[in-house]
Amino acid sequence: MPKKQIIGLLIIPVLFFLIYFQVFFANYVYTDEANQVWHNNDGLNYTMFTVQGRWLTGLLSNKLFAWVSTIANIKYVRIFSFTGWILVVILWQFIFSKWVNALHIDKRLALLMNFYIVCCIPVSISIGWASCMQLFPAVGAGLLSGHLLFKSLFKKEGDISIPFFTSICSLILGIISLFFYQSAFGVFLLPFFIYYLKKQPARPGKTIIVAVLFYLFVYVVYYFLFNYCLKLSGMQPVNRAGISTDVIGKLSFLFSDPLPSAFSANILYTARSIFSQILAPLMMAGWAISVFIRYKKTGIVNALLHIVIVLSFLVLIYLPSMVVLENFASYRTLFAFNLAVFYLVTDQVLFFLKKQAGRKIFIYTTCIFLLATGFYNFNYQFVNPAKAERKAFISFMNKNVKTDLETVHFIRSDKFLFNSFFYTLPYKDEFGLPSTNKDWVPESLVKQYIFESTGNRSIAEKIKVIQFADTSEYNNAKIQLSGNDLLIDMNKIFRDYMNEKKQHNTSGK
Repeated sequence: MPKKQIIGLLIIPVLFFLIYFQVFFANYVYTDEANQVWHNNDGLNYTMFTVQGRWLTGLLSNKLFAWVSTIANIKYVRIFSFTGWILVVILWQFIFSKWVNALHIDKRLALLMNFYIVCCIPVSISIGWASCMQLFPAVGAGLLSGHLLFKSLFKKEGDISIPFFTSICSLILGIISLFFYQSAFGVFLLPFFIYYLKKQPARPGKTIIVAVLFYLFVYVVYYFLFNYCLKLSGMQPVNRAGISTDVIGKLSFLFSDPLPSAFSANILYTARSIFSQILAPLMMAGWAISVFIRYKKTGIVNALLHIVIVLSFLVLIYLPSMVVLENFASYRTLFAFNLAVFYLVTDQVLFFLKKQAGRKIFIYTTCIFLLATGFYNFNYQFVNPAKAERKAFISFMNKNVKTDLETVHFIRSDKFLFNSFFYTLPYKDEFGLPSTNKDWVPESLVKQYIFESTGNRSIAEKIKVIQFADTSEYNNAKIQLSGNDLLIDMNKIFRDYMNEKKQHNTSGK
């Protein structure tokens, strides 16, 4: 193995430890995790994912959370995801190096792509949120599936034939990827997307057409297997898994949410942020203009065709979210999509940087930028707020819970509660959102606390939890608290905790 490749492999775990070191000791619970821990042995984890078409995730989640009996031990599921991602990025490096040699790609792009995967927002979510640990096996299987087919089809534009064993292996790996996490399977098309970009602005040849047809065939097989699985289990699919026929609406969704997120340069994209609203459109417009400049000699028609084919590729890569009824471009669904866009933009930039010195400066500067944003996103926009919320809740419960507690009145936290203290705006249900804002969290969170503090699950199960969306809803209910009742106002609890912490830090100085 070349010395540079060995160094590249050693850098991967170092980068992961630099960014995600808190997974080894951080004590927090994030939204669905509370439910999954409390229901760790009743089959909920299996059912929750299986009805969404993620049967393998259901099996894995059921096994992993069966070993997790406390909030503190959720970190072992996160460490599992952390380790899995290291292995996937190492696999990526081996595979991408083969694409580099076959397609004559600038070798420094391998370093840049490694940095991007390690630092990107979807990976941060997958490692920091144990409920999303299924992303790494889905990506690994999808990557292998696409690479096997690409290796078989490469340089066969004439009489194309796929060996039976290769097609079966690629199909099985694709099915595995889809049964873990549907949106991750888009990585299958990545080698063919890069292959097209290297041949640009030519129209797609037989290699790409065959790859796309095979890609769609895998979805068809998966769809029938998914429905067969549900029939055997006697389950019904969730409503959001239904098929959408609103083509215009879906294209509008693509241009208003996934594309701006992908072009936001690893900076958290929120519709409320003026900076994000300006940055993403500027980058998208800049790329489109650069295409016309790059291919002006071939004519406007070819440049337009190139843009249309690239966008078609992106639609196909994001296909699961483009065909379902739900319009929800969470970062965890965007890994393959964002990776394709990142390669697209960096490849375009490198084309215009003719001098080696300029290319080096761009690549190394981008690596540093990715490392900084990756560290900031994970630690300051995800883990630290979640830790503070957990500490505030535990501190309050330790002081106020009595042995004769029967009923808890729980006022859920405001969606923007973290903003005043951590300067983060909530993005979907992934960053900057208090866990106690979600209506499925309070009951599991309270009962899990009682269980951990008493060691008696039956006592915890008897606790009645009545929740309210906000203070006004609670006041309108005109509750008269008895001696066996407890009021948990998460907004007040969190603000009091943070202000007390601030005063303590100030007086300490």
